[in-house]
Amino acid sequence: MKRALILLVIVFILAGFNPIQAQMPYKCGDVNADFSVNLLDVLALIDYVYNEGPEPPVMMMADVNGDGEVNLLDILRYIDKLYVYPNPGLHCVVPHDDYQTGCLPEKDYGDDTMYVSVAGYDLHIHHDNAYYDCCLGYWTGNSIDMNHITVYQFDSIPECDCYCYFNLESVFHTEYAGSYVVTLIGLEGDTVGIDTAEVTGEEAFTHEETQSGCLEYAKDDPTDTVFFEVVGNDLHTFHRNAYYNCGLAYLVEYKVADFHIRATEADTGMPADCICYFNLKSVLYDLPDGEYTVTLVDVYGTEIAWDTIVVDGEYGLTGYEQSDCFEDPTGLIEYSYADGELTLKHHDAFYNCVAEMIIQFEQEGNVLRFYERNISEEAVYCLCYFELDATVEGIAPGEYIVEVWAQDYPYSPTVLIDERILILE
Repeated sequence: MKRALILLVIVFILAGFNPIQAQMPYKCGDVNADFSVNLLDVLALIDYVYNEGPEPPVMMMADVNGDGEVNLLDILRYIDKLYVYPNPGLHCVVPHDDYQTGCLPEKDYGDDTMYVSVAGYDLHIHHDNAYYDCCLGYWTGNSIDMNHITVYQFDSIPECDCYCYFNLESVFHTEYAGSYVVTLIGLEGDTVGIDTAEVTGEEAFTHEETQSGCLEYAKDDPTDTVFFEVVGNDLHTFHRNAYYNCGLAYLVEYKVADFHIRATEADTGMPADCICYFNLKSVLYDLPDGEYTVTLVDVYGTEIAWDTIVVDGEYGLTGYEQSDCFEDPTGLIEYSYADGELTLKHHDAFYNCVAEMIIQFEQEGNVLRFYERNISEEAVYCLCYFELDATVEGIAPGEYIVEVWAQDYPYSPTVLIDERILILE
C-alpha cells in the first residue's frame, strides 16, 4: 500500500502537477483550495516543498502540524492522517501574540466577558475580568478549520495561593478577509465565550505608543488628565498622571468603526509590587476625513475620557514645534500667511522650564483660536522662554480675529494672552 502510494506521488510530480488556484476556504489541510482535503492536497504540498511548485493560496492551511513552517513534517503528518493513522490528524494554527494586564485593583468586576474586535486583518480576542491565579503567565494555543478558530488558554507559571482579576488579549494575524467564528476555552477547559467577526482589512490604521518613566509628584492626589489632539489626519492621545503598575509596558488597541474610535490601554509588563505615575502618549495615523467620537479606556476597563474630533486633511493644525529653553526672547507674537496656510510664531512663550507644550486650534466663524497648553506635571522651580511655532491650513483669505490662549499647567485656567485683527490675503 505504501509503495503504491509513493509510486503514485512520483507519477504526479513528474507530470508537473499544478494545484488549483481558488479563493481561500480556510479548511485545515486544503492546500490547493478546492474545498476538500484529499490526496491532491498531499501532491500539491510535495510539489511546493520539493518541486518549486505554486505557493498554497492560504499558507496557514498547509502548515498541518501547526509548527509555523511548511516542510517535510507536514507531508508526513498528511500521509499519516490519510493513509496510516486517523489521529493525531491535521492541526492548523493562526500566528498570534498574547497580552495580559497585571492584577487589577480589588473591586467587583462582575462576570468575565469574552468578545472579538477587528483591526485591519487582525482579530483581537478579549477576555476581560478573568479571575485566575495571581501569578498568571498567559499564553494561548489555537486551531483553525473552515473559518472557525478555537483558542485555548494556558498558564506557564506555577500556581500561587491567590487569585485576582485580569484583562487578557490575544491578537490573531489572519492575513485574509472573511467571516470568523471564535470560541475561547478557559484554563479549566470551560467555554468562556463565542463571538463572530468580519475581517475586511479596510481599517488597518497604524499607531504607536510612548511612555515616560515612573514619576513622583509633589502634590498629594493628582487626577489623571486626557487630551485628544488632531494633527493633519493623525489623532494624538495624551494621558497624563496615569497611576499604573510601576513595571508598565504600555500598549493601546484602537478600534475604528462607523466614525467611532475606541482606544483601550493595556499593560503587557509583568506585575510588580508598586504603583506610580506615568505620562503616556499614543498616535493613530492616517484617519479618513470626518467627525469622530473618541473614547479612551484605561487598563482597568473604565472609560476615562471621551470627546468629538474633526479630521480634515485639508484644514486645521498640520504641525507645531517647541524650542529649547532660553533666557532672552527675540520678539513677541507674529503671523505669516500664504496659499491658505497660517503660521503662528510665539517668540517669548514664558512657561515652566521643563514644559511639554501641545498646541490646539479651532475656528469659530471669523475667530481663529490657538491654545498653548503645558501638559507637564513635573515640579521644578524655574521659568524660561520658548519659541512655539504652529501651522494650520485651509484658511480662506479674509478678515479674522486671531486669539492665543495659554494654560500654564494642567488644571490651571486658560488665559487669553493675545488678540488682534488680521487681514489674510
